Amino acid sequence: METPKIASYPEAETTFKIGHERLTNSFQAVTTLNDQNSSEFVTVTFPKAGVEKLIQLAAFRNQAITLRQDYCFTAIRNLLKKTAYLQLSLEFAENQITEEEFESEINNNPDKYVIRINALEDQSHLFIMGRILENVGANFNTGQVSELFSVDISSINKGLTSIGAKLD
Repeated sequence: METPKIASYPEAETTFKIGHERLTNSFQAVTTLNDQNSSEFVTVTFPKAGVEKLIQLAAFRNQAITLRQDYCFTAIRNLLKKTAYLQLSLEFAENQITEEEFESEINNNPDKYVIRINALEDQSHLFIMGRILENVGANFNTGQVSELFSVDISSINKGLTSIGAKLD
């Protein structure tokens, strides 16, 4: 694989203005470096295949960031739903509302109380969920992970088994 080539480099502190041009077999970035005393440029040429891999990696990273945000928001929404449900259950247990009122409230406002569970879309999502849980710093069982992220327990178990088999 061809390494990047640097045409010139000034030693003074500089500000950068970056432009780029796609070539047939390579990607060339021309950077104009300006300071108060000089105007020089740097031309860096990368192999096209390497640049395409960087573009793919950047796209994957952006997708992972978006998924992470989605799972964080899902977890927060689900915790709010669970809290609302527990509050309603407490009201029922303390006879503040009747069983009919309890059931009516849930049936009329499922988005406020009901956590919808879906199949795991991709096993790679388990790694994203794992990173989120790792950052929380607590241990969670499969049921809790399912409830937090709205993912079916059997999908989680199947994904974990599959990943474990690949690691062996």
